Amino acid sequence: MQRKLTLQIARQAGLPILSMEHHDCLLFGGGDLVKMFVPRAKRVMGGSPQDRMVTGHLLIVPKDNLQPLTPRSRRRRIIGAFRSIHLANFPSIIPLSQIRDDGVAEPFLAYLLALADTLPSDETGWRQLFGKSFIDDWQTDSSQAEIQYLRKDSRFAFEPEAIVSGLEISIKFEPAFGPSS
Repeated sequence: MQRKLTLQIARQAGLPILSMEHHDCLLFGGGDLVKMFVPRAKRVMGGSPQDRMVTGHLLIVPKDNLQPLTPRSRRRRIIGAFRSIHLANFPSIIPLSQIRDDGVAEPFLAYLLALADTLPSDETGWRQLFGKSFIDDWQTDSSQAEIQYLRKDSRFAFEPEAIVSGLEISIKFEPAFGPSS
């Protein structure tokens, strides 16, 4: 399912695919830092089994940290430093992420491309933006600096009131059985 979804989005967006060891990724341009998206289909809560949405991770990996599985393999694996940013950190994309028969919505693709484009593609840009090398503290860094930077951009800002506007939840608890005697 993951590889099929990646292919569907790649065709729709006109993006190349990079085959990794366990999944396929959409590839966003080139540079010293390779930016890619690993899409996942997730069932919509309360919907039918066919109702699905796209979720996933934006990965940023130094080009040298993408190694072939074997000398002749087209599949790659990540060795060393990388950053992973989950789309759930940007709730404004959730309403756009429904998977339809013909792919995903154009606003979802635009959002995804803008998200990837906002982050630097080289070590110099990374150092200027975040004040440290991409490699520095990568094992302990949970990508919080990158998420906070992206959220400062009005396109990706976290606005909880916009998400829950008009939503009403009612919960009623009833005993499953009558009172025991």
